[in-house]
Amino acid sequence: MTDLDRRRRPEPRPASSSQPLFGPTKAPRPAARWPAGDEPTLDEMFADPIFHLLLRRDRLTLPDVLGAIAEARGRLRN
Repeated sequence: MTDLDRRRRPEPRPASSSQPLFGPTKAPRPAARWPAGDEPTLDEMFADPIFHLLLRRDRLTLPDVLGAIAEARGRLRN
């Protein structure tokens, strides 16, 4: 059992709840930018340690992601 498994997730609220789900509403912050000012490339994402933590949390591997990308590219070409 991992630390993520031990954490208790909050109970979902009914849709009719008058309270916001995520606390008081705030003005949106500007999106974080990558050094080039654009979206990161796949290589930049694959080099990001947080990306790998998310993969592990979701029980995925880099080959899983690469396979999904290859499949999507194939579908877009057809």
